[in-house]
Amino acid sequence: MKISFTYRQILLHLAWWVFYIGNFLIGMYMRMADPGLIFFDMCLHFLSGILFFYFYINITAYWIFEKKIFWMGALLFIVNASILYGIQASRVLYADYLGKRNEIPQFYLQFHTLILGYLRDVVQFTGYGTMYWFYNQFYKQQKEKLQLEQRSHEIEVSFLKSQINEHFTYNMLNRFHTEASKYSDQLAEGILSLSDLMRYSVSEQENTMVALSEEIKYTQTLIELNRQRLDNQVEVHFEQEGTGMADWKIPHLCILTLVENAFKHGALKQAPLELHLNVMPEQLRFSTKNKIKPSSNEPSTGIGVKNLQRRLDLLCEGLATLEYRIEEKYFYTDLVIKAP
Repeated sequence: MKISFTYRQILLHLAWWVFYIGNFLIGMYMRMADPGLIFFDMCLHFLSGILFFYFYINITAYWIFEKKIFWMGALLFIVNASILYGIQASRVLYADYLGKRNEIPQFYLQFHTLILGYLRDVVQFTGYGTMYWFYNQFYKQQKEKLQLEQRSHEIEVSFLKSQINEHFTYNMLNRFHTEASKYSDQLAEGILSLSDLMRYSVSEQENTMVALSEEIKYTQTLIELNRQRLDNQVEVHFEQEGTGMADWKIPHLCILTLVENAFKHGALKQAPLELHLNVMPEQLRFSTKNKIKPSSNEPSTGIGVKNLQRRLDLLCEGLATLEYRIEEKYFYTDLVIKAP
């Protein structure tokens, strides 16, 4: 039977606290004669440690290691440590309240117990919490990596299944190009461009990473085909700047997908489609802006911004970000890929 991640975490925590608390109880039972006092005393002691530990791994460590806002992390640490000290100090006060101060072992009232013992617990549980936090982050990263690998396999299988239909379509388009050339050069050129675009889509699927120049070439082919489809009634402003374009490789279809998405969902007869590519040695940035259609009855192909984000996570391993937003009836996308 496969154990879920949550159930495994619960068992791990229970096993640790049983071992840790049991070890202390054996030692403390030999030093204190009153079972009632030792039970409540140990409850307070371990309650303080457990609260400190879970506060640290869920809140303090998050601000320090993930958010990297150290002043907030330090403030939360001080609050957490103060709660720990308050609970531990209440153990002596509780014994006084019961009139059993004389039954408390003398080492409880010594300096090294009241102060140094407290500092020991702070250092100890901080160490446990830090090790656990980094272990947990490592486990999550491995789990996400496995999920991305599974997703990559699913994409590959999907591509292989679709290649038969795509190759059939590609071959038929070539035949139509030959027949159309007898009647209209413009129609024949359009079919040939669509055929080339289909071939690019099919042939590069296994490579996953393609030259930036190739992606731009077929993106411009897509733009021209859509211009013909819309009777040249659309404006497309494609600005390119920067150097080092020949050195870049990017995930296949990542730019073309964003442009295709803009043509599909944009009101391009009402406002121009604006594309901007900025290439630098350290990073590449591609952005789009299009006015949104009031409504669209076109079915979704499943290749959209969200699916593209998953492919970028898989292929670029943290080096790519894709952001999109809607402002005043306009849709914006911003793709940034950093150099490895």
